[in-house]
Amino acid sequence: MSKTENGLLSAYRIKAPTGPIFLSEGSVTQGLIGAGATDHEALSWAAELHFMAIDPCVLCSVETGHA
Repeated sequence: MSKTENGLLSAYRIKAPTGPIFLSEGSVTQGLIGAGATDHEALSWAAELHFMAIDPCVLCSVETGHA
């Protein structure tokens, strides 16, 4: 959303995509559901690559545990 007055930008709002992509229906979550990794290390690596590919502006580290 932006607003101009006399041909000049007078107000604007930047909406970063980071929030929506991490929601349950967002691309990060949906991309990890059903990931085909077969072991712990492969799953961690796949998740980290997925996060970086979707939003490279977010610094992340992936920690996993056995459930």
